[in-house]
Amino acid sequence: MRQVLNVGGTGLRIATLLLRLTDQLGVARDGDGTWIPVQLSRQDLADLCGTTIETAIRVMTRLGREGIVRSAARGFVIADRAGLERTARGEREA
Repeated sequence: MRQVLNVGGTGLRIATLLLRLTDQLGVARDGDGTWIPVQLSRQDLADLCGTTIETAIRVMTRLGREGIVRSAARGFVIADRAGLERTARGEREA
């Protein structure tokens, strides 16, 4: 069963940006997701997605708590691409 996530437009924009970066720059890591070798601050994410830094922090914290994205040396890792795609569509597994 799928539920609609209440992440609003900002969560969808951030997830879409992360997917685009994954497709364009991602480096697959065996069993460890995809590393994005780009250092983006929360302010950078906010600016790129047209939101406030506070909202970008909330979205990234939620994505981290759900095990979808995590910080890494000189970039970040998409640990659950399917989860990120569901977020970009405004859905999640129930």
